[in-house]
Amino acid sequence: MSTKIYYGHRFDGTWEELLEVCIQLRKDYIKEVEVLYTKFLDALLKSDEVCNREEMYFSAVKGVKYKDFNTGHQAYYLMGLMESGLSDPLNTDSSIIAYPFEGKIYIVPFMDHKWNKLTERSDKFKFFGYWNNTDPDEGCTEEEWNERERVWESIFPGYEPAKIYGLTYEIFGKSDVWSVIFNMESQRLKKEKQDEIS
Repeated sequence: MSTKIYYGHRFDGTWEELLEVCIQLRKDYIKEVEVLYTKFLDALLKSDEVCNREEMYFSAVKGVKYKDFNTGHQAYYLMGLMESGLSDPLNTDSSIIAYPFEGKIYIVPFMDHKWNKLTERSDKFKFFGYWNNTDPDEGCTEEEWNERERVWESIFPGYEPAKIYGLTYEIFGKSDVWSVIFNMESQRLKKEKQDEIS
């Protein structure tokens, strides 16, 4: 088996502690996503271009001018990015999968750079990545490297999807896009109303 777990970590704590960290990460991540979406939409919604994305995930918005996107179009466009799995700064789909093994918890993130924020939240995270295509990370002893190999090869005994062997915690998913977009629109309308009054 070809094992490459570049961002694997071991969590030296309890499941309750891990859940607490994940819940807080989710709250913070949603705030960051709102900032990201606002910046993106402010630029996109001024464009006269027509959305001509060919992927089936964008069928709800294909042929619509970006400047004519309503909140539904915005949400469908952003969910299309998630659904497509395209590598894009606006693909904010994020989750972690936790694997119990020999009384310990091992984590694999399925998210962008925000993963670093999770590991910074607790000193209970220990980097535990493993790959068999290049040398180990700097400072990793041969004994530790062999242990990482044993653990990950045991957790993933075959070629099935990683989610089969662990518990998934969704940090941000497609259903969250709607609430973020509508919250942003609500804030925008509220601000417009306040500006009219002033």
